[in-house]
Amino acid sequence: MNNVLKLLPNEHLRSYLFRIHSQSPFGAFSKTVARFGIDTYTASSATTLQKYDYQLASLVSNDAFETWKKHGDGNSMLPFMDKNELKATQSCFAHEPLQLSTIYASTVHNSLWRFCEDCVEEDYTNYGTTYYHQPHQLAGVFHCYKHSKPLITACNSCGYQLKNISKLPIPPINLKCPACNNRMVGDEGYFDEFMSTIEKHSFALNQSMFAWTLKDVQQANLKYIGFSGDNTKTLAFNRTCTDWYKDISVSIGSHALQRYFSNTKQIDCITVSQTMRTTRMFLADSKNKFSPPLIYLLALEATKKI
Repeated sequence: MNNVLKLLPNEHLRSYLFRIHSQSPFGAFSKTVARFGIDTYTASSATTLQKYDYQLASLVSNDAFETWKKHGDGNSMLPFMDKNELKATQSCFAHEPLQLSTIYASTVHNSLWRFCEDCVEEDYTNYGTTYYHQPHQLAGVFHCYKHSKPLITACNSCGYQLKNISKLPIPPINLKCPACNNRMVGDEGYFDEFMSTIEKHSFALNQSMFAWTLKDVQQANLKYIGFSGDNTKTLAFNRTCTDWYKDISVSIGSHALQRYFSNTKQIDCITVSQTMRTTRMFLADSKNKFSPPLIYLLALEATKKI
C-alpha cells in the first residue's frame, strides 16, 4: 500500500484510518479497521473521549496520551475536568475501561466534519493526499486556523452534511459533494465580533495557551453571581443563577447561540440552550457530568459583556 502510515501535521486522530482506507486496496472500511486491530467505530468529531481514541493513538505513537492531546480533543478537554475525570481519562490511556461520562456533546456544532479549500490544495501538493485537520473540528471555530477562510461542512445545493466521513473519507480535491456532485463552498453563516473572540480562545485552548482552568472559571463566575461557597444551597441562590443563565444567553445573542448549539429554544422571548445550563460553571462540588469546553469560554466572555 502506498500509504503515509503516520499522522500528518495537525491531522485529526479519528479521521486517520479513513485516510488510510482511501489509499488502501480493501473494499470495505470495516476490513481496513480489522487489519489494524481497531474495534469497529463511527468517527465523530464531537468533543468527547471514546475507547477508540486510545486505540487509534496507540497505533501511531508510543505516547498515546500526548497524541490524543494534540491530534484529538485532549488539550481542549483536560483544563475543564475535575480530579475524578482526570483520573478516569488517565486510566483509559493506561488501557483500563473508560469511565468518563459526558453530556450534551452532540448538541455542539462541531459534530459535523469540516475542511478548508486552501488546506485541501496545499495538503494534496505537499503529501499527495488530503485529510481532515484537527483544529478545523474545534467547537467554537468556523474558520481555518491557517487561512482564515470559512470552513466547508455541508453542500449548499442539496443540504448534504458531513455528519460521518464514511461517504467522504478525505476532503475532495475538487470540493465536489458526494451526494449531488456540485461544488461545496465555505459556511458563510452568522459570525460576529463576539464569535471571533471565542474562535481565538478556542484555538488558544487547543494549543495549551489558554490560562483558565475549571477552578478559575467556577470561582470567577461564582464571584460575579455574588455568592460564596457557603450560601449556594439557598432558594435565593437558585433564583440568581436562573437570572444569570438568561443574562449570559442575551449577552451571547440568539444568532450566535443558534450557530453554536442544535438544542436552542425560546423561553420568555430569550433564546437559550440547555447545554449552557450546568452548575459546573460555578460550583466546585457540582455533580453534573463533563460538559463541552465551549460553554466555559462562552460564559466567561458573555459575563464580561453583562
